[in-house]
Amino acid sequence: MDELRTNTRACYKYRESSILVVTETWLNADIPDSLIELEGFSAVQADHKENSGKSRGGGICMYVSDAWCSNYSVRMTVCNTDVELLCVSLRPFYLPREFGSILICAVYVPPKWQRCTSSSSNRRLCSAATESYSRGPCFRNGGFQQL
Repeated sequence: MDELRTNTRACYKYRESSILVVTETWLNADIPDSLIELEGFSAVQADHKENSGKSRGGGICMYVSDAWCSNYSVRMTVCNTDVELLCVSLRPFYLPREFGSILICAVYVPPKWQRCTSSSSNRRLCSAATESYSRGPCFRNGGFQQL
């Protein structure tokens, strides 16, 4: 977290980013929001959940630049042994009128996922999250590990 704070203060690429996505955060409900705050950004997180089937790890955090957007809402979160997904609908300050908002989905597929059983279900999940969204463009990013 210290490195991320330093980079957002000192590095232009970080400081001027509209969205920053961090996977494998290991965040959970016991960690206060004040510990993950970044100056100039709002944190949207999908914490690691105990009922996810994972013994450790997990979690996705999306940082939204306050200078770029203040109107956003979480549309979907998934955290299980095969995939982690955080989809956020955003209405940036400067967006063409023909778009009501944009959808950004952060995806993380752990390296030891069960390829034979989860590949097609993960693809369907990611597609369902974006295909049902008709208000504007959809962006998927993250660690897909050959999804």
